[in-house]
Amino acid sequence: MSTAADPTVILLHAMGSSRRMWRAERAALADRFHVVTPDLPGHGGRTESFTLEAAVAEVCHLVGAATRPVVLAGSSLGATVALRAAVTVPERVAGLLLSGAMVSVPRLTLSLQRAVTRVLPLEWTAKASVNMIAPAEETDGFALLADIRSAGKRVQTAVLRELAAADLDAGVERVSAHTVVVCGERDRLNLRSARLLAERIPDARLVVLAGESHLWHMSRPGGFAELVRRVATASRSSGA
Repeated sequence: MSTAADPTVILLHAMGSSRRMWRAERAALADRFHVVTPDLPGHGGRTESFTLEAAVAEVCHLVGAATRPVVLAGSSLGATVALRAAVTVPERVAGLLLSGAMVSVPRLTLSLQRAVTRVLPLEWTAKASVNMIAPAEETDGFALLADIRSAGKRVQTAVLRELAAADLDAGVERVSAHTVVVCGERDRLNLRSARLLAERIPDARLVVLAGESHLWHMSRPGGFAELVRRVATASRSSGA
């Protein structure tokens, strides 16, 4: 049972998905923590355009409104937004779990990914993504497919444009939260980002998961939930 001393856990989803990405993790954590799973701008049926500034501002507002210590945990785009929020309001974030954060991806790579997104049929890329991720539960695969269709190319290209334009690792030394940086061994595009963050965020710990890819938590939600618990417990013990 959650108590007033237990942190608020804010889970931030990946590009093209929605709060539904965290169905299993939310269920696993709800008995101990107050869990918040927002939809980022442009996602989950929201119709406005995605901007990184707006996404970070919304998360900072959630952090500021919390009456308990806050643990931010994100995957892919969600990890990048969580990082920028922790840089913006470091005194309000007690714990930080970053999985597949994108902060050191070459701008040319993001530009090429954006061009490919524009050209390839959305239905083809959506189904290919779900098949590659292989969610643990079929219902989560259906939800992810529907979310990618709903977000569409407009949101995906906007996200990639924002990531290419921003200085995503600026000021990461200001993060004071107990931080764990996670990356799948097969997520080669983001391993560099993970190592950079683990080196530059004070006392951060790097975890490279053998054999895992970018959105590994969708096939192993229990593993992600356990990492959240560990970060939350450590953040309480350290008094962050």
